[in-house]
Amino acid sequence: MNASERKGLTKDESQALLGLRGLLAVHIMLFHSVIFSKLQWNLVGSSQMPIFFLISGFFLAYTSGKFTYGKTPCCHELFAVPEDEVPPRMNAKHFWRRRISRTIPLHYLCNFASIPLTFGGYGWVPNDPWAISIAVVLMLTCTATWLFIPVCIDGPSWFISTLWFYYYCFPSLLPKLQAYSLEEKLSAIWRHYWYQGLLGWIIFLPCVMLVGWWAFFIATFWPPSRFPVFIMGVFAGLLRLQSPHSYKPRSSFLLCCQPHTRWSGLDTEWAAAVDRESLIVTIAFLIVGIGEVCSKELWGLEGIGSGIWFQFMLPLSQLTIVYGLSMDNGLSRTSKILRSKVGIFFGNISFSLYLVHQPIRQYICWIVYGTQTEPTCDYESSEICKESWELYNWQRLQPLWCIPVHSIVSIVLAVFLYHLVEKPARNHLLPKNAHQYEPKRWSVISSG
Repeated sequence: MNASERKGLTKDESQALLGLRGLLAVHIMLFHSVIFSKLQWNLVGSSQMPIFFLISGFFLAYTSGKFTYGKTPCCHELFAVPEDEVPPRMNAKHFWRRRISRTIPLHYLCNFASIPLTFGGYGWVPNDPWAISIAVVLMLTCTATWLFIPVCIDGPSWFISTLWFYYYCFPSLLPKLQAYSLEEKLSAIWRHYWYQGLLGWIIFLPCVMLVGWWAFFIATFWPPSRFPVFIMGVFAGLLRLQSPHSYKPRSSFLLCCQPHTRWSGLDTEWAAAVDRESLIVTIAFLIVGIGEVCSKELWGLEGIGSGIWFQFMLPLSQLTIVYGLSMDNGLSRTSKILRSKVGIFFGNISFSLYLVHQPIRQYICWIVYGTQTEPTCDYESSEICKESWELYNWQRLQPLWCIPVHSIVSIVLAVFLYHLVEKPARNHLLPKNAHQYEPKRWSVISSG
């Protein structure tokens, strides 16, 4: 195949990326199920979050970037645009409507279903009318992570608020990134990989001295902190459209080992690259996970901090896997595993599973331990107060026997939510005649 020849995603490639989302959702469910159990083992689920930003940026650019758009002036996304404007602007209202159809109905449902947890002593928001009111407003506007410290009713829904920051920016961002030359897009991915790590540490290190463990959320949940990762995905999606064989696999672990100069980007080469990088990442997760568990069980430490440094380290390898799965024509072993019936099953329910698994765990604790009240005294004020806080926190951790119960119930409920809420809402809210929103005068991004 010619290096500049353009090809769309095959069915196998699309299904592999769907299966990848399913695998990630299951890992995060198990991570939360175990770390919020009496074991409190860290299965390194936080480090999977960058790949969701990469996938989001990749697919948004891949699906929207086939048209060359003109720049949109700041805050003019909703203004009427002259039909004869060349090049045309992106239709922000149409774009946001599609995003709403895919994210908002289930986001709202899972958050409202989590409100009773606050009154039972198992929610993420204090049992205070003012705090609950603020959390509801932030949830409705998808801005729960925009104020540095996340205020979420349904814990995992922080991701939706961070994504919506990127969605708001995307109609203005896309034309700017489209204007980059091919060489600039390639180098920008590499630069933004270093930007995201440097920015993450710049945010985390001062904040950890000021607000302690809350610094983790500021450095990884706050939308600007992860914006470079999303931009990496956007550039990759544009390259996949413009010149799919120009991008070469890179490794977060083997920065000095790049493909030889005769790399041609054939399906078989990408299949080998995906399998190699997937194996490296899997081994790295196992080693880091063992390190987290051993540091707690053997050495009495709180962990090795992988939620921060491993998350900043991984995006380059994760992008290689995402891009490679879109280029290997389903030939890699990784793709074949992800395209299995199990992979596709979990891929379809991944969004529902991600949003519903934490509330289910919290409801299980409520059923097992009953209603409790958060202590009002300071932890260090007295021995009695210390014991009250320890009991309160202990009862927010599910018993070990609940781990399989939690997983089964979460999967079953996710299936129902996918078929009864997520899929019908998406079909109902999506524009019926999407082509009418496409530019009447447009130019398709050329390949090469």
